[in-house]
Amino acid sequence: MTSLYVSKTCSELIPGDIVLHPVFRSDGLLFIKKHKWLTNSVISHLKKQFPADYPLLVVESIEKLKEFIDQKSDQNHSFHTEIEKVIGLHQQYIHVPLSKQLYIDNKTAGQIGEDHPDHQQKINFLENLGLESYFQNGEQIESIIDSRRILERAKKINKQLSKLLKDDHSLQGLYNKVSQFHDVLLLHSINSTYITFMIGLTLELSDEEMIDLTLASLFSEIGFTKLSKEDFASYLNNGKSEIKIKDHLKNSIEILSSSAYCRKKSVIYGVYDHHEKYDGIGSPLGKKGKEIHLFGRIISIAQAYDELVGGYVKETSIMSFEALKELWDQRGVKFDPSIIRIFIDKTNVLKVGAIIKLSNIQKGKIIGFKDYLYNPVDPIIRLID
Repeated sequence: MTSLYVSKTCSELIPGDIVLHPVFRSDGLLFIKKHKWLTNSVISHLKKQFPADYPLLVVESIEKLKEFIDQKSDQNHSFHTEIEKVIGLHQQYIHVPLSKQLYIDNKTAGQIGEDHPDHQQKINFLENLGLESYFQNGEQIESIIDSRRILERAKKINKQLSKLLKDDHSLQGLYNKVSQFHDVLLLHSINSTYITFMIGLTLELSDEEMIDLTLASLFSEIGFTKLSKEDFASYLNNGKSEIKIKDHLKNSIEILSSSAYCRKKSVIYGVYDHHEKYDGIGSPLGKKGKEIHLFGRIISIAQAYDELVGGYVKETSIMSFEALKELWDQRGVKFDPSIIRIFIDKTNVLKVGAIIKLSNIQKGKIIGFKDYLYNPVDPIIRLID
């Protein structure tokens, strides 16, 4: 029997291919979702982030995807064997442990090509959030959090958050606005929220503060949903100059007012302040330093980093270690230097033993640092091959 799916390398992908598993960036964050329908733009980003021989399992049409799902092919031993091979090769480039659970999730088995233009299926709230998969992968969390106590807190808060999101219809409505508007907005929101969650845990925020921070981050860019999809695409292609920050923030606050949880002061200030800059030249009020709400200072760092690596605006992306260096250089200018330091110390991207992709044909291994105390983004790298 002919297989419905094929294994392709990045160099072999063509528009219309549909990836049968998620793809994770070198920092462990989500790069593209399972069942992503590939366009020229997405393929271009894949080729920037990964080597030409990076393998993916794909089907070549929406019809084959439907047949793949109907036959429950993802439960076959042969498919699991292929997934394990892919994970083994992907792990060479990822700085956190990967599990098969992240690649095969039966809860998403019914989502048929949601990025395809013809797809009309209603997006399910919890199953698409993506954060659940991160938090269930204990090895991935444990590799970042070096305290068993904090790890247990992460699991506890995640349960509280999941129950809240599941039971509250207004929050479900807000999430559906984000998820059904544009794939980039959803991906950016999920990745930024994962980063803010980790920073919040490190800062020992209370359970209530952690939930408020997570909601503020997840919905911080919801104001974009008031734009037409054409205007949002123009924003992505041409950059932030076309967006008036004050109007964007006003739209976000208006939308969030439908939820009692999101009307809380901490959530509102987190959303309203995340475009402020540490030196006082940001928007909308030009707040400076600690005048900026803590949530705003955290979210701004998470979003800036994810945007640099994700390449959402102007389709310009850089590698994870380059993004960390750019953020470090802006400490005390755009970003809170203390939070930047915490973020860099917790990431697995810049650690001794980590493999760094320097270009599509060259990799290196971090063997030390010139002065980690004062400059944690300047590693000593031994080239591989």
